[in-house]
Amino acid sequence: MLDFIKKEILGVGFLRILLALSIIFFHTRTHDVFFLLDGKTAFRTFFLISGFYIALILHKKYGEQSYWLFISNRLLKIFPSLLVVVSGTMIISLFAHFFYHNDLRLSFYFDNFNHINLWTMLIFIFSNITTIGQDILLFFSYNGHGLELIKNLNVNESVVWSAMLAPQSWSLSFEILFYLIAPFIIKGTRKILYSLLAVSIISRLIVYFLFGTNNIFQGNFFLTELSFFLIGIILYDLYLKILDLNLSKIFMLIINFSVLFLVLIFGFIPLDISIKGPVFISLICLALPIMFITGKDSAFDKALGDISYPIFLSQWLMMSFVLSFLNKDNLYFAPLVALLSIVSGVIIYLVIMRPIERVRQERIKYLDFRQTPNTK
Repeated sequence: MLDFIKKEILGVGFLRILLALSIIFFHTRTHDVFFLLDGKTAFRTFFLISGFYIALILHKKYGEQSYWLFISNRLLKIFPSLLVVVSGTMIISLFAHFFYHNDLRLSFYFDNFNHINLWTMLIFIFSNITTIGQDILLFFSYNGHGLELIKNLNVNESVVWSAMLAPQSWSLSFEILFYLIAPFIIKGTRKILYSLLAVSIISRLIVYFLFGTNNIFQGNFFLTELSFFLIGIILYDLYLKILDLNLSKIFMLIINFSVLFLVLIFGFIPLDISIKGPVFISLICLALPIMFITGKDSAFDKALGDISYPIFLSQWLMMSFVLSFLNKDNLYFAPLVALLSIVSGVIIYLVIMRPIERVRQERIKYLDFRQTPNTK
């Protein structure tokens, strides 16, 4: 047991679990009770980690001629679990509709079925299945028949999210867009990387000066959020340099567990979210390479990181299930949703993700075999 504790250090994998739970508690409106991160800070930390991790696997696992293998492997990781969750949410909502007269996540469709035009319905179906375009749909409102651009960009007035069976999966649309361009950025010159980073930061500043802090672009516009993915790539470069420094293991463990502790006490910190959110992101930028080093040999921490994805996905499915018998204002609503999301996440990981992961790794091994020159 002692050897397990020494080897299986909780690092970025456990941080990703805390980020998923932060988003769940944020969406169940109990963030202030459970003292985890706010939703915006949690999503952006996920983007940082994603940028770092994609840089890592592109350098270590994929060859120069493996763009489509990389893309297809990432989609294999995302879509099977997503389709299970979306299908489950639809089934539970249909069950609640017919037996409890509660439409849950299908309320938008039951309310508008006789009015919505065909093209809008097809767009919603496509976006629910693929997540592609969910971020763009947030710039539209529903006028009773179809979609139209929102009239006031200074506030987030879009209600199109109510047509999404897994509304939090808008962030997966960002992930997919990043996957499409990541190989060119990571394997290209650093001039490209820093130029894109500058464009992303400038676009963020333009949005801020034009619309202030409360606007539709906040967290919903890929170009402004791209900077977090790109900073993650830069942090991977820093990680390679830190590996050569032979830093004290005790020092790295202190950094690692300080970040995890900071997540747990985030809500206690007596600062406005507009201050402590960016400060936390800055601290993560400094600590992330060290956290990867401390947990890189931990199979347990890696598994936690993998499980965080289906936990994140399961939240609206579990909310729909719990809402079928418990009011959202109930004290037990949020912890029950979180607990069931964890259980659902573990099941999806064991039943779906692990078998598919073996397929994904076999595809990489086959690429290595084809690229290895025949010396006979």
